[in-house]
Amino acid sequence: MLAVNQSFMNEFFQNSLAPDVFWDALAAIGTLLAVLVAVLHPMISKIKRNRRITSLIEEEIKCNYRII
Repeated sequence: MLAVNQSFMNEFFQNSLAPDVFWDALAAIGTLLAVLVAVLHPMISKIKRNRRITSLIEEEIKCNYRII
C-alpha cells in the first residue's frame, strides 16, 4: 500500500509541477492573497488607528495629571 501511495504522490507532484498547472495555481494563490489584503487591510488599519488614538488620549490624561 505504501508503494501505491508513493507512486501516487510522485505522479501528483510531477503533474502539479507542469508549467501550465504550476502557473495557474500560482495565479490563483496570488489572487487569493490580493483579495485577503483588500478585505483585511481596512479592518486592521481601523484597529491600529483606534489603538493609537487610545494611547494618545491616555498620554494626554497622564500629562494633565502631572500639571495638577
